Amino acid sequence: MMKVEVNNIVTLDNDADYLVTNKLNYENNTYFAMCNLNDDKDLKIVRQEGNELVEFFDFELLTKLVCLFDSQNKMNSEIN
Repeated sequence: MMKVEVNNIVTLDNDADYLVTNKLNYENNTYFAMCNLNDDKDLKIVRQEGNELVEFFDFELLTKLVCLFDSQNKMNSEIN
């Protein structure tokens, strides 16, 4: 299985490089939030499936994950 962690730079299928900004385990899946290094308006949430990072378009799930990533960031900022 591919080892992806926060602060890694990964190249997705669109040949763009992304910085992994967050990692979240939710309902037996691992999700990553990432930002394109050359276009800060290009943000993605992807799911790890084996050795691949897969973009998905389930609006309900994306909405839930954005809230969870936000909560995770707030907790981390309170700790630091």
